[in-house]
Amino acid sequence: MNLGSLRVLYDHQIFSEHRYGGISRYYFSLLTRLAASGVAEVFLSSKFSNNMHLAASDLAKGSFFCGGLQFRGKVRLMNFLNERYSRARIAAGDYDIFHPTYFNPYFLDSIGAKPFVLTVYDMIHELFPANFRSTRERQTAEWKRMLAARAAKIITISETTKADIVRLYGINPEKVEAIHLANSLDQAEASPPENFRLPAGYLLFVGERAGYKNFGPMARALAPLMAIEAINLVCVGGGKFTSAEQEMLAGLGLKNIVQCPAGDRELAWFYSNAAALVVPSLYEGFGIPVLEAFACGCPVVLANTGSLPEVGGDAALYFDPVDDNSIRETVLRLVTGVSLREELKRKGRERLKQFSWDLTAEKTLKVYKAII
Repeated sequence: MNLGSLRVLYDHQIFSEHRYGGISRYYFSLLTRLAASGVAEVFLSSKFSNNMHLAASDLAKGSFFCGGLQFRGKVRLMNFLNERYSRARIAAGDYDIFHPTYFNPYFLDSIGAKPFVLTVYDMIHELFPANFRSTRERQTAEWKRMLAARAAKIITISETTKADIVRLYGINPEKVEAIHLANSLDQAEASPPENFRLPAGYLLFVGERAGYKNFGPMARALAPLMAIEAINLVCVGGGKFTSAEQEMLAGLGLKNIVQCPAGDRELAWFYSNAAALVVPSLYEGFGIPVLEAFACGCPVVLANTGSLPEVGGDAALYFDPVDDNSIRETVLRLVTGVSLREELKRKGRERLKQFSWDLTAEKTLKVYKAII
């Protein structure tokens, strides 16, 4: 086959479910790089999308679904319409490789003999089943296992996740290719959010906070330090604090913790002004915030678990996420060490050079070529 004729079809799943987020950013970055490369044609079977990454591109041939109108079942209806459209595109067969963007196996009765590649982001459902008890979450785990068995190739976003899927699913490691993600933020475009007063001296927490993200135990460990050092905590993304979180923070005497939504420009600004990014997760399949912090000159303090050491390398400090003293002492070392912070900023920028979306696309293209 002539390489220039390689045609890859991606589906709607993640772009129907997510307005923002690491997974949709991954596929958006992959699609745009491959489309610009000239060595592959990429197609997205999404009729409608409210994803903000797609909104800034011409990848989505459809339009924003119902504009800004909000109503019960909106995402479910959009996903239903997109799935019908995707089934027709898949059954038409005018592509060489199919790459679903999440784990719903709806396409199996339409794909025929066409090969598909599956990206597995982490093995959180399998490693922390107590955090995923809903019917939908259990179904997602079952779907993931089934598709992993039937895929022509599997991509994982870290060597850690590759080792986990091989161990937990008993899959041949030769079927699995680890391909790292990258950073999309530009510090030069950093811009403060409107109507937000930045607290003086703060640690930064980015993203979801529940379950294995370990936010509560981190807050408990850092509460004494934050009082002594007069340092604040800013949480970006993850939604507003729940009533349970508010009660927990109040019980710890933490009155100066703030939560703020942010787009890319605002997020870069939060990174650029933070004393450090703290990632206390019990597990991560990759950890894009680590690279975002590197790009914005923000020192990083990480849990020594999952793929975080794989991503952070020697450009971060590490702690045991289930040991309060380890968390507190490691963060204290950083916030009181001016020269250490400057050293980690320098190392972070060097470490960042090992990751790029162009490299992600190049390695993904090799996976596609290997099965044609």
